[in-house]
Amino acid sequence: MQKFELFDETFDPFRTESYELSIQVSLNGFSFCVKDLTRNLFIALGDNAFEHPVAFVDDWNDRVKYILSLYDWIIKPFKKINLCFDSPRYALIPQKFFDPQKAKQILSLSHRIEDLEEIRYHSIDNDVICIFSIPSTLSANFIAVHPKTNIVSSGSAPLSFHLSKNKIRHTPQLTLAIYNGFATANLSNGEKLMHSGSIKLVSAEETTYHLVNICNELKIAPADVEITQLGTFGTQDNDTTSLLTRFFKLVKQEDSIKHSHFSYQLSQHKVQYATLFNLSLCV
Repeated sequence: MQKFELFDETFDPFRTESYELSIQVSLNGFSFCVKDLTRNLFIALGDNAFEHPVAFVDDWNDRVKYILSLYDWIIKPFKKINLCFDSPRYALIPQKFFDPQKAKQILSLSHRIEDLEEIRYHSIDNDVICIFSIPSTLSANFIAVHPKTNIVSSGSAPLSFHLSKNKIRHTPQLTLAIYNGFATANLSNGEKLMHSGSIKLVSAEETTYHLVNICNELKIAPADVEITQLGTFGTQDNDTTSLLTRFFKLVKQEDSIKHSHFSYQLSQHKVQYATLFNLSLCV
């Protein structure tokens, strides 16, 4: 993970109440961005590695203290705060069938729930409920400082992006959001969401195999599917994209929300940090 920070000259640590703060946390570190909601403009971006990766759930006590002590302004009140823990463990269910009392049971059907993880859920697009797990020590320590934090899953922002983007499309569309070690895949045919889930990232070949298999299982020809990629595969980016183009109709990279703007300093990082910037879509 890189270590860097970029602040637009207009960033004002005394105006946080008009800003949105998004934080994306993994076992190895965290990244953040700040959006000026008045101007609809992203004005800050940072990426920081932990000195040691999180190995035990109690490690989050110190890691959250580190995150919240890194900048004086980060503990101030914000208009909105989004917190996402990078994890492939989430599940979707139509809102009309959702029973909060069975949230843990539903998630456990497809994912292992680790000790001391809490189950959370929220609505996406007023029709789908996303159920996910997060280390309880991570959420509790963060909420102690920012009680109104909007805690979301790794599947939330990419699905919101996918649904908003594909409502007017009439051809099969797949949005692939890339995280460290896994990706989320959302596939729609017309207005109908056909698939939403996560895949493990091992190699270009395995990634292509999983995506082709998803399409085949749904009886959708991969050659008819357009892939929108959020984020990059790092050192495997060229190989993976090249292999995907052999099987799919189109593979293109997009950065983030169409109606948001970026300061000049941040604009060159829109593609790499697409999953972070897109947390702004979560309500």
